[in-house]
Amino acid sequence: MKGIAVFDFDGTISFKDSFIDFIRFTHGDTRLLGCITLNIPFIILYFISLYPSHKLKQRFFSYFYKGYAQEILETKGIEYCEKRIDKIIYPGAKKRIAWHRSQGHKIYLLTASSGLWLGKWCKINGILLIGTEFEVVDGKYTGWILGKNCRGREKARRLQTDVDLGNSVESYGYGDSKSDKYFLALVSKPFHFPLNDNNTNKLIPKIKY
Repeated sequence: MKGIAVFDFDGTISFKDSFIDFIRFTHGDTRLLGCITLNIPFIILYFISLYPSHKLKQRFFSYFYKGYAQEILETKGIEYCEKRIDKIIYPGAKKRIAWHRSQGHKIYLLTASSGLWLGKWCKINGILLIGTEFEVVDGKYTGWILGKNCRGREKARRLQTDVDLGNSVESYGYGDSKSDKYFLALVSKPFHFPLNDNNTNKLIPKIKY
């Protein structure tokens, strides 16, 4: 293996939160606003660190998708990947991913978001996805997160469990938030900022096209 590149998605590759954008895609702005209004107390508690992110995510997911047939929602996820994702991605991030691909590096997406709405995009771009999963029972989504939300220390645990970060392999990591510091500490070349054009043009080694 020539090298490994591990990317966060929301805020690093994309300039919008993909979960919220997926909700807008499937249900529209009015329904999203209704959910936000209903959950304002929990949102406030989250922003002052008194309510965990996984519970807030679960509340939103359950509000919109509990009881959805797996096949129907996965089809919506594929449609989202084909019609929407490219519109919320930094051009610089696309270039950086392309550079790693040209170097023969194995590319991973390590994200608190889900393969439900990012999986098809990852397949199209030859990226292996490690993310949050949601429970399905009898072919329908229950509204619950399956296992743990892939965020913060859980990202680091998943990276150590699912990826061979041997000392002989050069590893790159890309994240933008404080919670990404845990997995970035595990790679040999961490980059902690959004992958917009201004930032990617400063990366070393310089991207060659």
